[in-house]
Amino acid sequence: MGKKESPHSLPGNIVLLTVVVIFIAVLSGAITCSALELPLPNASTPEKGKALGCIVGSYLTSIHDFNLSGQTFAADIWLWTHTSSESERRPLETMEFTNAKSTSSSLGNDIVKNGMRWGQRKICGTFRQHWDLRNFPFDRHKLEIRIEEAIDDTTALTYEPDSLNSSYSKDIRLDGWKITDFRIINNPVTHSSTFGDPALQPGSSSEYAGIILRIAIERKEVTSYIKLTAVAYMAFFLMLVSFLLHMDHSFRLLDSRITLQAGALFATVINMNSTSCALGSVDRITLVDKVHMVVLFYILLGALVTVLGRALLARGFSDHRLRQVDLWAAVLATVTFIGTNGFLLIRASHTG
Repeated sequence: MGKKESPHSLPGNIVLLTVVVIFIAVLSGAITCSALELPLPNASTPEKGKALGCIVGSYLTSIHDFNLSGQTFAADIWLWTHTSSESERRPLETMEFTNAKSTSSSLGNDIVKNGMRWGQRKICGTFRQHWDLRNFPFDRHKLEIRIEEAIDDTTALTYEPDSLNSSYSKDIRLDGWKITDFRIINNPVTHSSTFGDPALQPGSSSEYAGIILRIAIERKEVTSYIKLTAVAYMAFFLMLVSFLLHMDHSFRLLDSRITLQAGALFATVINMNSTSCALGSVDRITLVDKVHMVVLFYILLGALVTVLGRALLARGFSDHRLRQVDLWAAVLATVTFIGTNGFLLIRASHTG
């Protein structure tokens, strides 16, 4: 008789067969995955959280050439960066001065010192600035030099301001101006474009590292204000003089009075136009413009008093009473004009 098969051999064979099938399936899956073409990583954009940190500092050595009508100013600054000594990146070479009209760089240096890559260079440039002269001569301004990374977004490079070492030279002397503050501010810039970066979703935005150098200045002289408004104040004085040219029933001095007021009006209008051009404030109303407008108002008021006086004389008003009207008009005009100018000056000095 043939040998009888053991009843325990069948389950063992099933287990063995199952193990073999699983092994083959795993091996096949591994071979299939290795055969697939995987997407290549973007070399220009590292993983999130892997961005290179860059410390940026600045020292202001000179500020000059304030062009109020051209809306610019010039400055000379030293810039430096600190990055990892292992990094070959040169942040100073990819910085963009976004509000610059023109720039030039010199004295560049890039070395590894104390385990850190230290880059520095001197920048001389002319920068655009919105000069708000509404409160001239009590105006204060915050001049800005805007710096932005031009190549890599914040997933690859970030800025951190070196606030402790950033400052300005105390030897800077500005005619008629005083520097009141200097700050270096972190200012990442978001653009509503990917600039074609294939690593970003089409139609989305991108963010780039940015720094703002902010220099606060205030005006410390009033000579220029006196020069710009002297004609207006003289025109007001001529208007007051016209009140002393009293008319009588023969209408003597009427022509002289009207001529004097017309000349004051013409001089005020011409001077107002020239001062607006000098300040570059044609599209804005400044304190100087307000002073001229007040003078124009009083000159027109003086003309109305002249017309009224002629009408009163024609109706039989006495010469003596008309002279009293002229004198009272001159006094009231002087007091209210001084008060109005004082109010405008005080308000401008507190809001400048």
